[in-house]
Amino acid sequence: MRQARPVVRRRFLPLALSAALLPASAARAQEGGLASFLDVVEVEVFNVDVVVLGPDGEPLTGLEAADFVVLQDGQPVELTNFAAYRDEGFDAEAFGQAAAAGQAPARAAEPLLAPPPATWVVYVDQARLEPGPRNQVVSETRDFLAKALRPGDRALVATFDGAALKLLSPLSAEHEGALGALEQLRKQVGNPGALAGVASQVRAELLAVDPDSMTAQQQVDQILAMIEAAGKEEALRARASLFAVRDLLSIVAGLEGRVGLLLAGGGYEADPVAHLNRLVEAQFPQFVNPQNLLARELEADVADIRTQVGALQKSVNSARVTIYSIYAGASRGPAVSAEFGGIPTNSGPSIAPPNSMEAGATLSALAEATGGRSFVGAPDLAERLEVARTDFASYYSLGYRPPREPEPGAFHEVEVRVRREGAKVVHRRGLTVRSREDAASDAAVAALLADPHPTGPRGAALEAGAAEAARGRAQRVPLSLKIPLATVTLLPDGAVHRARLLIHYAVADPDGGFRRLEPRPLAFEVPNASLAGALGQHVSFK
Repeated sequence: MRQARPVVRRRFLPLALSAALLPASAARAQEGGLASFLDVVEVEVFNVDVVVLGPDGEPLTGLEAADFVVLQDGQPVELTNFAAYRDEGFDAEAFGQAAAAGQAPARAAEPLLAPPPATWVVYVDQARLEPGPRNQVVSETRDFLAKALRPGDRALVATFDGAALKLLSPLSAEHEGALGALEQLRKQVGNPGALAGVASQVRAELLAVDPDSMTAQQQVDQILAMIEAAGKEEALRARASLFAVRDLLSIVAGLEGRVGLLLAGGGYEADPVAHLNRLVEAQFPQFVNPQNLLARELEADVADIRTQVGALQKSVNSARVTIYSIYAGASRGPAVSAEFGGIPTNSGPSIAPPNSMEAGATLSALAEATGGRSFVGAPDLAERLEVARTDFASYYSLGYRPPREPEPGAFHEVEVRVRREGAKVVHRRGLTVRSREDAASDAAVAALLADPHPTGPRGAALEAGAAEAARGRAQRVPLSLKIPLATVTLLPDGAVHRARLLIHYAVADPDGGFRRLEPRPLAFEVPNASLAGALGQHVSFK
């Protein structure tokens, strides 16, 4: 297993900051001509959490390791780890009904383990969410979370407020904070953007255009300019929204154990104003050059959004996260059931109008890629989300060693088959390998969010000096990271011992916003004659 990286965290001024230290490996040191005296052995194990459903759609228990076949990139791999988890208390009522009917509940061939504590993250993307759907989703999600959280489970609530990612509660096993944050979010006014108002204005101004008027061409041109400006604004919001999801996924990537991410939003459209352009073209084709409209759909903004969405879908499996997407766009349709389908491969926003198909499909694709389920905002959402709780109460954990040394950033397709007729398998579709640098950065963020906040391991400490005036209202805050030399690998190089570290920082503000700072390298050397005494001292990085 990989060695844990030191993580330190301290509060200072109105901000909180954490740092993770990544030691230079022996292999990297040798690239610089250093002779290593350490043999570093790392065993990489890929884990896949699998939900198996019987023909009746209920969890199928009693399976053994031999019942599973796992393929990576189409090639079978040998299981090295296997565990069958089931929360026996979760469906006690069903077991009681079976006993009353004279039916013996299925018993596992191997001892069943209680599921380890999980983390539940609720994320509400308020871009393109109307107040009604938004408040309903928040209320229903809170009702579900209050029932789903078990003792030991941790919870975190986050939102995209139209400008940036905000963390509304600490990552904590004390559930009142997360439930209270959802209640406060429900009472707040959302920030869905101005697109709905622009669409109404476009329709009103189109009605005012007299095609026989001398100013008709000018009026249509002004309407098209208004649409283009709205498209630019929506592109900025879409980028910010995608970056927020990316940052949120990097947060959960640093968490231990399984993570259930309830992701509610209006999805992502590359060109959300395309339907307005087509509306103008359909009503006044004589004043519109179709080639210009076609070129607009291929602009850099549209291409960039699609690229960002594609990158998000590829990177989503860098963490042990299962996404349960909730499409809550304004066009989700009235009086519908919350669940799209029983398993992700059969789900999709089929009830959405053509201009919203892309938006809903992006959320559904994220759920499918991680072995989750797809829902829409509806009055029965809390009830339908119970399937997520079932997924985390009864599942199998399969571990295997990859056939070849994994390359950071590489994506590997994973397929799991079960030797049981009629069984359905739900699992993430692949694994994205994180680099050690990314893992250290994610660990810094995870430490920043934890409650109670961890202290600096192995004696490491982060200290802040007095703030200094900088440009405008900004202040410069000197930081000093003190690292015990006894915890650092020092490699011999002639008359000295050398070390190289890479330090990752993350900073949070009182309003729940956070950002990562640029990683900083630290290289130093200790003379051999001073080595024994130096091991009891600290190295300071400012």
